[in-house]
This record gives sequence, C-alpha cells and structure tokens, in this order.
Amino acid sequence: MKKYLALLSTLLISFITFSSCTKDDSNDVKESIITLKAEGKKLTFKEFNIKHEYGIISLNAVNHDAKRFVGLLCPDDITKGTYDLSDDDNGIILSYGTDSTVVTIDSTFLVISTSGELKITENNTSGKRLKGTFYFTGEGFSDEPMSITDGEFDIYYGE
Repeated sequence: MKKYLALLSTLLISFITFSSCTKDDSNDVKESIITLKAEGKKLTFKEFNIKHEYGIISLNAVNHDAKRFVGLLCPDDITKGTYDLSDDDNGIILSYGTDSTVVTIDSTFLVISTSGELKITENNTSGKRLKGTFYFTGEGFSDEPMSITDGEFDIYYGE
C-alpha cells in the first residue's frame, strides 16, 4: 500500500510538471535515455522530469509519439547491484503508463512494479549519473498484469 501512495504522490507532481514541460536542451537532459519493450514495441524515452532531493531520485520520462511514460523512484545512495522489485522495503518503484498530456478516460492506464528486478551498473554520485537495466511485471488500476522487458537506462540526475 505504501508503494502505491508514494508512487501516486510522485505521479501527481510529475503530471503537473509534465503538463507544462518543454524540451530542455541542457547537457544533463540531452544525454539521458531510457529504452524498454512494452505492448509489443521497443520504446525510447528522451524527455525527462528528474528530481533529486531528500535522498531520493524521482524521474519520469515521456515518449510523446507513443503517448507513454516510464517512471523510477529510488534512493540516491543506491549502490551497484541487483534489486528485487517485489521487496516493498527497498524504496524502489518502477512504473509505466499513459503520458499525462494525452490522458482520456478510455485510454488511461498506469502499471506499478510488483515483481521483477532493477540492476544498477553505475551510480556515480559525484557525476550524478545512474545506469542500469530493468524488467518488471505490474498491475494497474484494472488489475490486469503487464510486462515491461529489456529496460535500459543511462540518466543524469544532477544540476
């Protein structure tokens, strides 16, 4: 339950932010990328809303063409290693859903990780760079499971 409350709070803030989001040409945003497979398609995400505060990295990335977003919430001191996404106590949440700028009642969905893994291959805290891979299965508000596979990320979460 706390996983859902934390994610819903993060998503609400992100939805508000993305509604007024424009593409940023700064080096940090420009160099960040997430790729994954979902709904039978390989998707690339290059537009980011990244917050790094209170010991947490919170990011949402949007692919406007596919009308989808992917989200990650994790502690900023996360170390190299493999993390079980079914563990509610590790502070890690992955999500996937409808891009908030195109939400309609008939097309809206959100999937929150309930199982899978996040593998951190680098967390350079001085360079503010986080790299790794992931896959997860989750359930949304419809309780229908969805799998997200072949996820890779290379993000910059600093100023």
